[in-house]
Amino acid sequence: MESLSQKFSQRSDIIGRLYRRAVKIKLYFKYPDSFVRDIKMLLRKPGARRLGISYHPPNFIYCSGIHKESIIVDVGCGFEADFSRHMIEKFGVTAYGIDPTEKHRQPLRQLQSSSGGKFIYLQNAVSSKSGELLFYEIANRESGSLLAEHVNFMQDETISYMVKSITLKEIPDKIDHVQIDLIKLDIEGAEYDLFSHIKNEDLAAYKQIYIEFHHNSIKDKSIADTRRIVTSLCTLGFKSFTLDDINYLFYRE
Repeated sequence: MESLSQKFSQRSDIIGRLYRRAVKIKLYFKYPDSFVRDIKMLLRKPGARRLGISYHPPNFIYCSGIHKESIIVDVGCGFEADFSRHMIEKFGVTAYGIDPTEKHRQPLRQLQSSSGGKFIYLQNAVSSKSGELLFYEIANRESGSLLAEHVNFMQDETISYMVKSITLKEIPDKIDHVQIDLIKLDIEGAEYDLFSHIKNEDLAAYKQIYIEFHHNSIKDKSIADTRRIVTSLCTLGFKSFTLDDINYLFYRE
């Protein structure tokens, strides 16, 4: 027979699940775009599995073929570098975290020191131009941007300072690797300029490119601008896949 404590635990689990579902439904009413996004992901995940594409929350997708000798580049890694951490823990890769944000410098240096050489931190921006660029850091949010048009800048206190930027073509030389198995780009809207005039030779080193697009966050950008970049990269020999029309994986067959 079940003990009283077991029954209480089961009842608590049921109440907890019901509560979480109620919270989620409430959020769907408040943010209907989240409901649409979750439905898209639910419908597209079987297709991802058939293609050998893995999903890791909150939004990371990547193809099979990653292993302990793989080199990945995590651009806009944030202070937690959660994508780099996941790939290091799961596959044993070497990850290069690139992030210009001044407030992220100390935690990323600490991660580098404690990673046993698996995480290497570079305090740079990535853009279509190399050299000094003005960067905007938002006081109460993790992500900053090279773009003053980011919607968050209209809502929160912002500081700006100059950062050193490198291009996609320069990254392999910067990290001294001819081939990069996967590059993740979360650069808060700068992706539109970065890929506006991209050339095949700029991407020659990359097997997979993961991009989080920000057409919902940048003034004068729409999903049509995102789709133009998707089409452009596909003409350069990449296949594309997305679960939610925001986070795209580009990969070579």
